[in-house]
Amino acid sequence: MTYVGQQELVLRLLAAALLGGLIGLDRELGGKPMGLRTLILVSLGSALMTLLAMELALVAGQREDLGEIDPTRIIQGVISGVGLIGVGALLQRDRRLRGATTGASVWLVGGIGIACGLGFYVAAALATGIGLFVLVGLGLVERWTRRRFGDD
Repeated sequence: MTYVGQQELVLRLLAAALLGGLIGLDRELGGKPMGLRTLILVSLGSALMTLLAMELALVAGQREDLGEIDPTRIIQGVISGVGLIGVGALLQRDRRLRGATTGASVWLVGGIGIACGLGFYVAAALATGIGLFVLVGLGLVERWTRRRFGDD
């Protein structure tokens, strides 16, 4: 017995890649340092690690020699690792922090990947849609206010 069948496995990994890619496309089109490929890989890797954690917990539950395995600890490690990648996007230049939105985008796609890995497609799609609204829609508002009221 496995946690998910092969078709569901493929669906979850493809969903993670597609949804992470939508966020990554926005970053790519904006010329940001972590774009399409990076965010697809983060989302896909997060989904894979989540699937493996759930599979490992299922196998451990069937075998006494493995003991009890808590998949949430593995997912916690994924979240921490993705956060570390996101920190790599941060730069401080002229007393201003740059790359925070890219770092937050990396963290978001990690969560989207985890949701896909667990089969929470609606939550993953909703988070992607809201994330795109924040990046694109509020990005336009941000640029408009800077032009209208200055950069202070």
